Amino acid sequence: MLPDHPRALTVGAITDPSALHESFSINDCDLIELRLDALWESPSLRDFCERHAGQVPLLLTPRAKEEGGLREWDEVARKKIICDLLPFASAIDIELANWSSFAELEPELHERKIDLVLSSHDFKKFDHVLTVEHLAQAQSLGASIAKVAVHLEDALDLTLFESLAHDFANQPVSIMGMGAYGPASRLLAAQHGSRLNYGFLGAEATAPGQWPAKLLKEAIAHSPPL
Repeated sequence: MLPDHPRALTVGAITDPSALHESFSINDCDLIELRLDALWESPSLRDFCERHAGQVPLLLTPRAKEEGGLREWDEVARKKIICDLLPFASAIDIELANWSSFAELEPELHERKIDLVLSSHDFKKFDHVLTVEHLAQAQSLGASIAKVAVHLEDALDLTLFESLAHDFANQPVSIMGMGAYGPASRLLAAQHGSRLNYGFLGAEATAPGQWPAKLLKEAIAHSPPL
């Protein structure tokens, strides 16, 4: 399960296979996201999980190419790597639009007390109405965390984004912006109580507008809630 803290949590996302040779702690982030679409063929992946499980919670994310993932791979391969690594997982992240293809995993997630993050991404725009619908749909499907990431084009988008963060402040959601306004949006979201706030570990950001995870964690710790 995810850490049971009332504050915003920092996620350190890894897409850089070389980062699997390193060791991270809760001083770097509150939990580690392993982007399996980038890492699943690395011989260091399982060793990394064995070293960190029980030390830092692990979030497993198998993005497909059409979901913003970094490789083409089929559903069978995605399910296999998830199942292989479930013993190390505190949570998994599945794209909301494709959850029906993975729903068969739900009984085992419950049995192992693994949290479910259901995500939606829009890499081109921020449609406020549609974003609210996606959050509500993820919640209705039983997600532990409903997550949305949207592209913020201008200052007006950022203002509307902060309004969204305020409206969902007391709910188990994770919201973030991408693009030029991404860095500002991620700190604003954390200040409004966004549950999971994504930075990166290693040398590569996993999305436009990401902070280094340790820097984001420090910024959140020194930023008062709004």
